[in-house]
Amino acid sequence: MTLLKIAIDPGSSATKVAYQLPNHSIKCFAMTPYCAEVPLDYPHHRRLQPNHAYPHIENAWVSDPDGCYLLGAAAKKFYGSAVRNQDRKFTKALYKILGVLSHIQNHEHCALPIELGVLLPF
Repeated sequence: MTLLKIAIDPGSSATKVAYQLPNHSIKCFAMTPYCAEVPLDYPHHRRLQPNHAYPHIENAWVSDPDGCYLLGAAAKKFYGSAVRNQDRKFTKALYKILGVLSHIQNHEHCALPIELGVLLPF
């Protein structure tokens, strides 16, 4: 089975990502560590007023029926976006991982099963 292999470190200094498509070299990127809860209607407003000041990964958002989260540099202006060393990384890691997966899928135009590794402290 052909897999898209991804390793993510959702760290407090940056979210670091390495991934490899089948038969391609490894690619890497990073995004700022910010993640902020925003109003549920945020995606609707972003479509009306796109923010071209940041690349997609620095202006990504993830939503579910319970909440909406803005990721990357665009989230810095929102209260609670900073990752503090005393915070548990997993609280915001899920949203970062989903944002990274979306970014790779959009950037590479691929739909492959994935093998995902996430680096978290004990």
